[in-house]
Amino acid sequence: ELVRQATDARARAAQGAEEVEARRRRLREAWAATPEHAGLPQKEPLWAEEEAVAMLERGRDEHEGGAVRALEAALRLQPDVVSVRDELATLHLARRARFLGSGHRERALEEERRAIEAGGPELERTLRASGTLVVYADAELALAQFVEDRGRLRLRGLRELSAGVAHELAPGSYRLRTDVDGRLVVLPLEIAPEQVTRITFEPRDAARLPADMVLVHRGVSLVGGDTAAPSRVEIGSFGLAVYPVTCGEYLEFLRTAFASPHEALRLAPRPSHDAGSYWRVVDGAIAMPSVDTDGDRWDPRFPVFGISALDAEAYLTWRSARDGRSYRLPSEVEWERAARGADGRVHPWGDRFDPALCKMRSSRAGDFTPEIVGAFPTDVSPFGVRDLAGGIAEWTSTAYGDDSRARCVKGGAWSTRAHRCAASFRASMLEHHVSGDLGFRLASDV
Repeated sequence: ELVRQATDARARAAQGAEEVEARRRRLREAWAATPEHAGLPQKEPLWAEEEAVAMLERGRDEHEGGAVRALEAALRLQPDVVSVRDELATLHLARRARFLGSGHRERALEEERRAIEAGGPELERTLRASGTLVVYADAELALAQFVEDRGRLRLRGLRELSAGVAHELAPGSYRLRTDVDGRLVVLPLEIAPEQVTRITFEPRDAARLPADMVLVHRGVSLVGGDTAAPSRVEIGSFGLAVYPVTCGEYLEFLRTAFASPHEALRLAPRPSHDAGSYWRVVDGAIAMPSVDTDGDRWDPRFPVFGISALDAEAYLTWRSARDGRSYRLPSEVEWERAARGADGRVHPWGDRFDPALCKMRSSRAGDFTPEIVGAFPTDVSPFGVRDLAGGIAEWTSTAYGDDSRARCVKGGAWSTRAHRCAASFRASMLEHHVSGDLGFRLASDV
């Protein structure tokens, strides 16, 4: 009877989980389409839906808790029934997977501990069994493990690694590194229990990239989780700029690429796609003011914003011709791989958020304003890319939804709230529109 109760409770929990996921997805899409400055009438229905979804989540958790209690009660009556122990362990492992997917590693570890209590030593051996890593590379290699330390994933235990040799490693998240002509090249990877991971590492691809770009080496990454369930995706190698394009770099483009400064002014930063520019023509040349007519300060080291995806692509065309190589916008999954590495972390530094770790609206006391690129050294990804959680949101090349003009936008910015700083967050913007918190960075094939 207790097992039957547990089965019924799990079925109700599964049904609730499907509804929660569907409504959470619609809610995230609704928030993404709602401007931060929108009034209360536009936001209050979304807050009401948040409360309704939270109640559904509590109901799902209560059903799961009821299943756990029923199975534990059954084991108190008959401790040696293997099928019941397996059922209880399976339930805890399912909860563990959900917490891992949402970045709640501490709760995932607790569910793992309870699964092992139910499943016994054999399950513990399975979950914690070593994995095998074989790296094929013509380079001197070193390996370190990511370990959580006060909410951030930090590297520990750096050691040399021999190429072509099988190495037994504890399950977890690691980073492989080498040096190419004085340039550090890294590759985040994950080791799973009882699995052999074989990697061909080609760090010399980094030598084909400019000094201000890093090699995001090909591999498997856990991406998604905002409007769709997380999934593991194989992503090819590419180069990505360490920092977003700055106002100074964009000003050089406007001054160089156009015969007329008034023609260039059409692509200069502006408050909306059909508004005049913040910048002006002074003495026959386009100029960025130190303070604009709204009283806002500008700095050539700020990430450029107030430009459309089409403006960004015009810059990429000019920059490609100037540098003699092809630049483009990153795709959505490329952007996420650069931000999250292989282990699906919520933010570039780990799972826990604090406003002091990146540039967003609550990072400083007083009014929130843009800051120069690289102002927050903690906002750095496993690949060494900076300012992906905050600073400026970024255009990607990926279409969003059914409108062919809509692009996927990634990342938080100086003016945004905490939920936008998650690497899985995605929003939509028409490619010809602009926003004061939206810029871009360069990507390149290798």
